[in-house]
Amino acid sequence: MLQEHVEESFPLQFIDDLRHQQEMLSRLMENLRMTDDVSRLFGEVIIDATKGQNSALLRAVRRFVPEAPVMNLDGNAADEKTIGVHVYEPLEITRIMQVS
Repeated sequence: MLQEHVEESFPLQFIDDLRHQQEMLSRLMENLRMTDDVSRLFGEVIIDATKGQNSALLRAVRRFVPEAPVMNLDGNAADEKTIGVHVYEPLEITRIMQVS
């Protein structure tokens, strides 16, 4: 579902539209509330599990908030509820994100 949303939100664009793509991504990222601190788990939040030493964080999240979405910027999905994200910077004016 998230992948479909991203594909619809970020259609294939020409070089002239890359700045617009960067602005769209920035707006969407501002709407996400992310944390890597278990004490800040309230409401809708995405857990940032990018760092390898966050395995204790992941265990705590899965124990206390089993349905919480977990995002990993390294692109590695630890389980079916982990979103692997790759952020590319092919040009200075754009950031392209691929959700796996």
